[in-house]
Amino acid sequence: MLTCWSGNEYSFWFFYFVYMARYLGAEDLGILSFALSFASILGLIGDLGLSSLMIREVSRNLSQAPRYLGSILLMKILLSMVNFGVAAIAINILGYSEPTIRVVYIITLYNIATNFTYVFYSVFQAFERFEFQSLGIILNSTLMIVGIFFAVEQRLDLIYFAFIYLIVNTIILVYSFLICIRKFTIPTLNIDWVFWKQIISESAPFWLNTVFVLIYFKIDMVMLSVMNGDSVVGWYAASYRLIDALALLPAVLMSTMYPVFSKFYVSSIDSLEFAFKKIT
Repeated sequence: MLTCWSGNEYSFWFFYFVYMARYLGAEDLGILSFALSFASILGLIGDLGLSSLMIREVSRNLSQAPRYLGSILLMKILLSMVNFGVAAIAINILGYSEPTIRVVYIITLYNIATNFTYVFYSVFQAFERFEFQSLGIILNSTLMIVGIFFAVEQRLDLIYFAFIYLIVNTIILVYSFLICIRKFTIPTLNIDWVFWKQIISESAPFWLNTVFVLIYFKIDMVMLSVMNGDSVVGWYAASYRLIDALALLPAVLMSTMYPVFSKFYVSSIDSLEFAFKKIT
């Protein structure tokens, strides 16, 4: 999942987040920030490093795209149901208010839609056709800006802002799916337990990396929400997110070079070494 992050996403997100934060205020921004962090952490259940594995394997052998895409989509459907169930149980056990619980439900669905979008983005990256991913990110950011401006102008409440995340990312999911099946490959939807077991064992290192990174960057808001309430999370999020844009350059670099490194690892170690030295 981390390999699908993009600098465009960071830079556009910075602007609409600031505008949204000024309207929502500390408490509502705290609820939304908590929901985003909470859903991201529990969203680890729905990923297992599968998207990163597909980039590596498909970039080495493009003919494997239908098999990997079909298997990973089926696995993610099952994992997403578990993901939503665990999120629903956890947020209710923690005893949050009804509005916060509703926001968490919506943001969890948004996170699930994003996870599926990253599967198709992984196909674009594996084929080294980054323009389709970039277009999806620009479309996502544009729709988010339009949605947030509309919500602010109409003086809508927090639940509508959560729905903006879900609706926009559902649109992007449909876009990425259509581009994938028209331009690249159609998934082969077969249940192959042996292959699934192989995929999970090989994706485990990618998943562990994502676990540590997401917990490192997201657990703070969850802890603040539990210990000090929504307003404190809102103040913290407003300042913390200002430095998120600093991830711009490494995100762009790794998103671009990862499929290239994967392909060179098989085809030419010398080229891999040369490319690695050039970016370090």
